[in-house]
Amino acid sequence: METARLLVCVICIASLIPTLRANVAETDEYWVTKANEARRRTLMAYHPDPYQIVDHFHERHYDNSTDVEEMEENASEEEDDIEMISSATNSTRRSLVMLLGAQNDNHADKKMQVTVAFNHFGKGLVQRMPRIRWGFVHVVNNDYTHWELYAIGGSQSPTILSHGNRFIAPPHIQHYREVTKRDSAPESEWKNWNWRSEKDIFMNNAYFRQSGNPKFMCSHSRQQMIKPKHGVAVSKLTKYAGALDCRVGKPC
Repeated sequence: METARLLVCVICIASLIPTLRANVAETDEYWVTKANEARRRTLMAYHPDPYQIVDHFHERHYDNSTDVEEMEENASEEEDDIEMISSATNSTRRSLVMLLGAQNDNHADKKMQVTVAFNHFGKGLVQRMPRIRWGFVHVVNNDYTHWELYAIGGSQSPTILSHGNRFIAPPHIQHYREVTKRDSAPESEWKNWNWRSEKDIFMNNAYFRQSGNPKFMCSHSRQQMIKPKHGVAVSKLTKYAGALDCRVGKPC
């Protein structure tokens, strides 16, 4: 009797194997198709001058958000070409905030162009505000009120322009006062990455380690990029960041 039951079980499992393989093959084919479509759209949308890209609001614009999990998911898993602005969000108490570019070997992300503007990154955040692989990010007029590891990070030779932000280092963690963090590369390599800071203000001994071409810090016209206010204006610019506190039938 036991032998018969075992035989029936083996037959059932054997009959399922072709079905499982078929499903896996269909799933792989689906994601290959999606990846090829994303590459095609990226090439169609790519603009060689990142400064002109950030002058207008992009197709992906996350505005006045308090749902940082949704924001991070959209930023790191976007199927289409990534041209995005994240603005006026209010983020607190989260470890991984915003990842731009999910894989080290995805060279298509070199064409990624993102603006992070007018956000409040509050207490309880740990890292990735944002962290970028490849690509270009313009970080402008954001308010960083403490972080646990670092505020802005990257790998795979991204370009980062930090303009008019306020960085307040954590007072209780002295060895994490550096705003920036470079991953997966020795100094001999990352010293050539263009990471520039202009009009930022630093408190509690926070500091931004610059690298790359110093001329990258020169001024640009408004047609080329969002014109930043000086970091001293950040508290006013981000005062109402986050979702509005509105009730039905009452003024916000």
